[in-house]
Amino acid sequence: MLKLSYSSDGTSFGAPVDLPNGSTSANWTANSDNTSSARLKVIATDEVGNIGSGISQAFTFDSTPPVVPTITRTSALYVTDRTVTMTPSSCTDALWLLVNEGAQPLRTDANWVACSTAVSSLSYTIPDTTEGLRNLKVWGKDAAGNVSASAFALQTYSDLSDPVLAFNAFPSILLS
Repeated sequence: MLKLSYSSDGTSFGAPVDLPNGSTSANWTANSDNTSSARLKVIATDEVGNIGSGISQAFTFDSTPPVVPTITRTSALYVTDRTVTMTPSSCTDALWLLVNEGAQPLRTDANWVACSTAVSSLSYTIPDTTEGLRNLKVWGKDAAGNVSASAFALQTYSDLSDPVLAFNAFPSILLS
């Protein structure tokens, strides 16, 4: 039989959880005690009652979502080529950024990009040709893979059509 227990301080382990024989992974609801001293302890008992145990090296447990930095739009308010460029003010907490117009992305989304404070380092291509107001959301992800709970909101306008001028009949002008 295998048992697994968790310690947030590296020394005081909680009550062990029973695992099936041959287990190579376990799931549990994590505490919100962010720490860099977390450890796991595995206790194994064989058929005749011999007991062996092992304790992991300390690891960091981080469940705090990052705060998205202030984002400055560097492209014009009205974009004519579907590309919006932006610059983050900082990359301290959110190491990766993702821009969308929808819901909070998954941590495994393929569209995360490394954060950079270089001017216009972040870009978003409007995925369709619908013109008008676009509500962009910039999300952050930290080194532990936590995704920000809220996004930084930006607005832009998609203006892809050239203006159309129509000439109608002009009123007669009498010259004297």
